[in-house]
Amino acid sequence: MRAQLQAVPSLAEVPLQQLRATGVRGLLLDLDNTLVPARTEAVTPEAERFLAQARSLGMQGIIVSNGRRQRAQRIAASLGLPAVGRAKKPFPGGYRRALRHLDLQVCEVAAVGDQMLTDGVGGWLQGVKVFLVEPLSREESLLVQLGRPADRVLRRLLVRRAAD
Repeated sequence: MRAQLQAVPSLAEVPLQQLRATGVRGLLLDLDNTLVPARTEAVTPEAERFLAQARSLGMQGIIVSNGRRQRAQRIAASLGLPAVGRAKKPFPGGYRRALRHLDLQVCEVAAVGDQMLTDGVGGWLQGVKVFLVEPLSREESLLVQLGRPADRVLRRLLVRRAAD
């Protein structure tokens, strides 16, 4: 199976109903700059609406974060979700742990994140559909800032825009 990569402006543009209609029942969710702005624990109202809509469609989610395990679990618990922290994306270990937790087939799962180099490549390597959202905040670690130019190039080269 070939993974689908798609860039969308925000969580609100991830086509949850369409995904559910094609058999997707689980979501691998990035944390920083996807559900919460970087360096905060404040879940955005958009993320809360997104998760409520996913649940109403019978979809389950799990946070897969490269951040600290305790922080990921704390935020996930506030959302009623499980979490895999220190996932080391794009490497497969964290994704595999999350997929085992969901107990779903790869074809039943989609990933949502803000970085091509971690979320996009990691999801693609697992063979899941990947949706890349624009980051919520410009405040990021130095390592992420250094990777953003390459991230933009990869998005242009590898990602099919939703408007196409």
